Amino acid sequence: MSKMILLAHLPLMRMDEERIPFANGHLWRLPFEVYNELSLGAFADHERAYNSTAPVFYRADVDLDVSVFRPADHVPSSSSDLKVPSNHWAFLERLGLEFVSQFQWNLVERARAALLMAAPASAVPSSMLSVTFVRLAEPGGFQLGNQLTGVISVCGDADHEYLFLNDAAGSPLPTDVINVRGDACADGGHRAHALADGSTGAGRTGHRGPAAP
Repeated sequence: MSKMILLAHLPLMRMDEERIPFANGHLWRLPFEVYNELSLGAFADHERAYNSTAPVFYRADVDLDVSVFRPADHVPSSSSDLKVPSNHWAFLERLGLEFVSQFQWNLVERARAALLMAAPASAVPSSMLSVTFVRLAEPGGFQLGNQLTGVISVCGDADHEYLFLNDAAGSPLPTDVINVRGDACADGGHRAHALADGSTGAGRTGHRGPAAP
């Protein structure tokens, strides 16, 4: 088992609090310092636009047994950056990254659907259009081909663009509304189980579940 953090950007969403427990994970206004580290400084000159947009990520901290994990005495500073169109996420299974697609289908899309129910007039496009990060929380690395990496980023059709669209992002969702929908969406904290076999009902390995509104 390896400890890891999975982060999926929820495009155009805003909230006032820095972090709110939500649906077996957290909604997190990811600080620019963390984003800059995850993206290896590739967007260091976009800090002002990023902070103006105040991107919100869905975060899950899990212990998983994944085939691509390799033990090591440190976490490599490199990153594997994958460009995957939103309708081809099943491709990740060929790379041993089925847990990433299951994270999206079984947890993130479920959380997004709950947010849309809380505020039907809001616009929260699919997270698979934007960027998802996987980061190890213990020494070791992910073996992808010949590269041992400590961070995996999966970019959808919009790449990182949603992170800098201040004018397009909506008004912050009220915290009390987020809390109500998060409690309704939780399934008892079975995050790792959901990622291991798709047990939350949003779809099994290799099959995308029902589309969120």
